[in-house]
Amino acid sequence: MKVNIRITTARIAALLVLAALLGAGVQAAVAVENTMTIAIGDRAGIGTDPTLGSKAFPDIGGIKFHHYYTHWEPLITYDNRSDIIPWLAESYEVSDDHKTITFQLRKGITFADGKSLNASVLKFNFDRKLTYGSAKIGREQKWPIYIYYDHSEAVDEYTLKLYFTQGWLDILRDFISNSGDGYFIHPEDVDPTWDVQGKLKPERRFNGLGPYYVDEKASIPIRR
Repeated sequence: MKVNIRITTARIAALLVLAALLGAGVQAAVAVENTMTIAIGDRAGIGTDPTLGSKAFPDIGGIKFHHYYTHWEPLITYDNRSDIIPWLAESYEVSDDHKTITFQLRKGITFADGKSLNASVLKFNFDRKLTYGSAKIGREQKWPIYIYYDHSEAVDEYTLKLYFTQGWLDILRDFISNSGDGYFIHPEDVDPTWDVQGKLKPERRFNGLGPYYVDEKASIPIRR
């Protein structure tokens, strides 16, 4: 009987050691496997600049499939109950007259190449999008965000204000739907740099804030 107890105890001890080793192995695997690799379709080279409208700039403008992976990170968005929540913004506030939106940005957000996101970068993007890139179609479609946009202000490094000439109750929902919020490029990636009408350098077309970045360009045959 005593022998059996010793054997059982030994087996239990061995199982505990094995469990500990397996647990350590799983943790190590999780630590190593923290990168997901995806393939982007062959339309990725069409429409390189998400801050330009495809109608006004048919050769280089438009939001394409790959932009959802490489660029899309909005300031505010919807949760699963369709309530508006901050995302890249830490918080947001609409003025009483609904003419001004103030965003407090999260710190430490970077583009794929490591450049920082700040209020000046976002000011560049909204001025580019709302007064140049998609201004024509926005006004044709009578989207209030474009019709009433006045200017933006980088109050400090992490505070951005957007000003409109007229306020309306659905300003935040229209902002999410029609402003191009989420598709940001870095001002140093256009030529001339920081020019709202500058041309995005082709080699910088994947440099966004999205969860993925492109580190190689390869052709993978499709098997049918």
